[in-house]
This record gives sequence, structure tokens and C-alpha cells, in this order.
Amino acid sequence: MVGHIFSALFVYIALISLSLPSVRAVQQIQRKSLETYIEEVTGRESVVNCGEYPWCKSRSKEALQESLACAEGSTKQQKPFRIVLHVMGTDSFGAYGVLSDATGRAFFFAYDSQPCGGPDCAERFSKKACRLSEVSVGFNGARYRLELRR
Repeated sequence: MVGHIFSALFVYIALISLSLPSVRAVQQIQRKSLETYIEEVTGRESVVNCGEYPWCKSRSKEALQESLACAEGSTKQQKPFRIVLHVMGTDSFGAYGVLSDATGRAFFFAYDSQPCGGPDCAERFSKKACRLSEVSVGFNGARYRLELRR
């Protein structure tokens, strides 16, 4: 009887130890904020904020067009800029918009805080080089947004 209890205890401890690496793997996910990703493109100094739009407020076509005009002006002055539109998903928050670096290269970007729908994955930040002339204001039936034309 004591042998069976000892065997069961051994199996229980073995199962717990097998689950520990997966717990550690989740804890080792390196998280970066949206701001960190943006600063990696724009730098931290002399960045022109051409518009930051919270997800909970409507944005007008005119406001987004003014943001794009600001971005063009910043590019002509060789200053990095940012236009950030925040969005709320079902299980995460995100953002997208247009950034530039100090050399004037523009990027259309997208960010998702939890692309897998939970805490078991790192955030996703993607960027695509573009020209400002390829970015336009569109309407999806509910709100105005920035779009990348190709």
C-alpha cells in the first residue's frame, strides 16, 4: 500500500514538473509597448505629432486630411512624424497609422496587443514602407480611417 502511494506521489510530482517549462515560457514573453515600437521608427527627439486619435471618439475626414498635410510638412522639414489611430478589438487593443523616420522614409504600420487572443503571445507590430501620396482617407460605413492605396 505504501508503495502505491509513493508511486502515485512520484507520478504527481513528475506531472507538475513537466508543466513548469510551459509556465516559464509564458512568463518569458518579452512585451514591448506601442510607444516603444513607434520610437524605434521615429526616434525620441523632435517628433511631430500630426494626430493621435483615441478609439472611443469619432474622427472626421477633415481632421485626418489635416494630419496627412501635417505629415507632408514634417517630411519637407526633414522631421519625423507620427499619426496614430487607436482601435479596440474583441480581446485586445490595437493601433495603426503612418510614421516616418529622421530620413523622411514613411511607413504605414499596424499594432495588435494580443494577436492570438490571449496573454500567451507577444504583441505584433508590422510596418510597410510607403509614400505619403499612397495614404488616403477612407470610410468603412461607420467611421473615417487611413488607408494605404497601391
